[in-house]
Amino acid sequence: MDTDTYIVRIYRRDTLDPRRVSGVVEIVGEKRPLPFANYDELLAVLRGHRPPSATARPAARKGAGRSRSI
Repeated sequence: MDTDTYIVRIYRRDTLDPRRVSGVVEIVGEKRPLPFANYDELLAVLRGHRPPSATARPAARKGAGRSRSI
């Protein structure tokens, strides 16, 4: 049995509707994070399927959060 390592980043949660969350899943060793817009999509990513929101949203900016010296 193979194991995968994931980094799950949750950016927003709706306090009125707890099933509404958004964030990205990074699969360690792969280059593109996969976005999700609810728990069903998060579960789909963890099961190995690409959620519908992954094609509807732009990918995270490359190098976001990194500083560069000039």
